[in-house]
Order: sequence, then structure tokens, then C-alpha cells
Amino acid sequence: MNISRKHLIITLAIFLVLTATLITFFVLKQKIFTIAFYNTPESVQKTIIKATEDFFLAQSKIEGKKTSSINLKTLALSTEQPINKQLTGRNKPDLLICPAGYAANQAINLAQINKAGVSMEHLSQMPSFVADSASIKDKKVFALPLLIDHYELAINRGKDGNPQLLLAGGNPQILMAFVGAIAESQFGLEAAKELILDCQEHKAQDIPLIHEIAKILANAITQGYLPQQALNMNQEELIFYIEKSSPNHVFMPLSFHRLLPFEPLKKYDSHFLPSPKQTIRALTAPVYYGIPLSGKKKEISTLEGLFAQLTSIEGQGFLSQATGLAPTHASAPTPDVQADDVRYWVAATNLPLPALSDASFSTSSELATFASDFRNLVLEYVHSNSR
Repeated sequence: MNISRKHLIITLAIFLVLTATLITFFVLKQKIFTIAFYNTPESVQKTIIKATEDFFLAQSKIEGKKTSSINLKTLALSTEQPINKQLTGRNKPDLLICPAGYAANQAINLAQINKAGVSMEHLSQMPSFVADSASIKDKKVFALPLLIDHYELAINRGKDGNPQLLLAGGNPQILMAFVGAIAESQFGLEAAKELILDCQEHKAQDIPLIHEIAKILANAITQGYLPQQALNMNQEELIFYIEKSSPNHVFMPLSFHRLLPFEPLKKYDSHFLPSPKQTIRALTAPVYYGIPLSGKKKEISTLEGLFAQLTSIEGQGFLSQATGLAPTHASAPTPDVQADDVRYWVAATNLPLPALSDASFSTSSELATFASDFRNLVLEYVHSNSR
């Protein structure tokens, strides 16, 4: 009986060792590829994930396998922390998706340190200004344009509209994007670029151009064109007003436009902010980049193949159709005139400007504080106008 028990224990131990060995072998064989998303709309996240899964599955079929040998892992990075602190450590992502701006620049610096650049061939089918928005060093690409959003001015072509401009100004992201778009349209491209740097380094109260823009909005409020509550309106409230009062003008990103019901939107045409005297224009059109972060040979090979698919006419058509955003491929199909117009406008104007909210602030709390100070500044000018 004792011998049988000993044999049983030995057999069980061997079984456990073999099982652990097989599990270890499988885990080691199953390559992990990690994509991180920062400040990226949910529709873009889901679409990039689906496109990547499809690519890995297609590669496995080429290799004669039923399932992919690559395990896709995704991370949603926090906007409450500086991005560079989230891209280091043990669980470093292989690829980052984020909009052009401060966070993207931090990630690009890390990509260059890691020597994670990919082929410039991925830029070959893009309009020149879109391709020029890529980050290139030593003939390698460290930030690849994949999709283009746009802060549009939707104009009601009907005659039953409320003669006002609305925006979700309670959202710091949208409010400060509006400020940046006004800077470009009213004061010019160079002024808009300088404002990005000023907002990185100074408080709202200390920036002369911020005062000028605050005065513009205060005058619009005093004249009844911009309701004061628009400075604090959230996106749900904006949807309600679009449906119920049909404002003549709505400022919003194309990515938000895609979330709105079709019926109230069908009477609106999308434009960019008009400029009374600026002839050289640059649209506030956030580019969503793919930023390679791993310089390892196997990961670079995977990234090259994935980027080739994502920037192909088929891949770009899928990304644009699924998200409603503009493709970066010059000839890829688009879901409608809005996405097609954005691609054309960017191609015909200048390098797309990042949203001021993305370009100047390292965390969402910094952005929220600046936006709050700006609202208070506008209200100060409103009160001085009414005296």
C-alpha cells in the first residue's frame, strides 16, 4: 500500500512537471503584441483592434495555422498621468495610438531612443501635407498618420434654425480646441503655433492672445450670438439642443458628429471656421498616429507588416468606414462627404494643426484648470461689457 502510494505521488509529480512544461512552452511560443491607446475615441480603439486581429489571423493562415501565434494585448492609458511615465517599465507597449500633440511628441522621443522607426514606404500613398505631418528621422518614420479628425463648424442650411452658435464648452478638450481654431482663423497660423507654446508655459491670465480670444467670445455672448451656457454645456446637452432648437452653427469634432442622430444632422453642412483675412490656412484637424515603440527585430517586422496593411487602400477604407473619420490614403473610399471633405481640405491647405487641448497640456487636470481659467476670463469681459 505504501509502495502504491509512493508510485502514485511520483506519477502525479511527473504529470505536474510535464503539464507545467507544456504550459511554459505554449506561453513562450505565444508571442504577445501590445497596443496602447491614449486620448483616443472608442470607435478608433475598436477599429484598430479589429484591424490588427484580422491582420494577425491573415498572417497565420499564410503560415498554414488555424489560429494566430500572436496574442494581442491592449492598454488604455490614463490622461491623468504624463504619458512618458506610462510607456516605461515592465509592460511596455509595442505600438501607441494617440492624437498629434504633447503626448505624441513625448512618445516619439521614446521611439527614437528605442530606434523603433519603420519604413517611409508607408507614406507613399498619402497627400503631401498628410505625409509631412509624420515624424521622420534618418529616413525612418516614428509617427505614422492613420486617421484624421476635424473640429468642424456645422452650418444649418435650413431657415428654421436658432441664430446662435453652440458647442460643448463644458468639455475642456472641446473648449480649448475651439480657442485654438479661433487663433488660427482670426490671427493666423503663426499666432496659433505661438499660442500652443504659450499655453505650455504660462497661465491663461498671462497670455495676451488668450485675452483677445476671450474678448471675441465675450462680445459674441453680449450680442446674443453665443449663449453664455455654451461655455459650460456638456455633450448630452448639446445633442438635446441640436435636436430641439436647430442652432445655426455648431462647433464640434467630426468624431462627436458621428455619435449624433441622423435626422437633426441631415440639415447641416460641415465647414471649417471662416477667416476674414487669413489666406494661408491650417485646419484644426487632429491626426491619429501609430507610434512604434519597440526596436526589437521581431516587433519591428510585425509593425512593418501591420502598418503596410493599415495604410493600404483596403486598410484605410476599413478604418474610415468604421470610424467615420478621414483616411490618410489619397484614394481610399470614405463613408460620406464629411470625411472626404476633411481629407481634401487638409491636402489643399497646410499641415494640419493639432487641437490646442492636445498640443499644450501633459495631463487632463492641467487642461481642465486652464479651461476653467479661460471661462472665468470670458465672463470677466462679459461683465465689463454690460457695465
